[in-house]
Amino acid sequence: MFLFAVGYGVGPQFVRGIASDGAPQAIFAVVMCIIILIVAYVCAWFGGLDAGFGAGMYAGSQTISASIGLATDALNGSGLPPDEAKRMIDEIPIAYAVCYIWGTVGTGLILARIGPLLTGINLAEECQRYEKEHSLGGPGAGTTTAWHQLETRAFQVPAQGKVVGMLNIPVEQVR
Repeated sequence: MFLFAVGYGVGPQFVRGIASDGAPQAIFAVVMCIIILIVAYVCAWFGGLDAGFGAGMYAGSQTISASIGLATDALNGSGLPPDEAKRMIDEIPIAYAVCYIWGTVGTGLILARIGPLLTGINLAEECQRYEKEHSLGGPGAGTTTAWHQLETRAFQVPAQGKVVGMLNIPVEQVR
């Protein structure tokens, strides 16, 4: 239900975005998929790693845990001897765990640095344009930040209140 509601709410905006400037985004996605696959393959080949480590590197570097299941099925159906297939399948989560953090950091770097170059946009200008287009303007006069380092709240409990005595605190100290 949640996914349906989100899709229903943002679907029209998504379709309008794809229709207006979808080609650069699609090209960027295809280029990234090719680069990702080539880099994982070259790293595994250069390191002398087998398919288990290669699949784990790919899945971890892209933070795609579903790739673990796909690689496991591929290795099980590859015709390798069962003990060799099991060894490779056991290597997948090891490489996944090692590469996951780099995939997380790398994704941010790619999206912030390489993505704008490939799509031909100035990221800072686009962010400012998006903010102007989608915000309701800046905060009004007298508005301050919602963040406070310290917050204190006090409540006055009537002398005959239901909570008096529940913490074994005398009534004189409650006031």
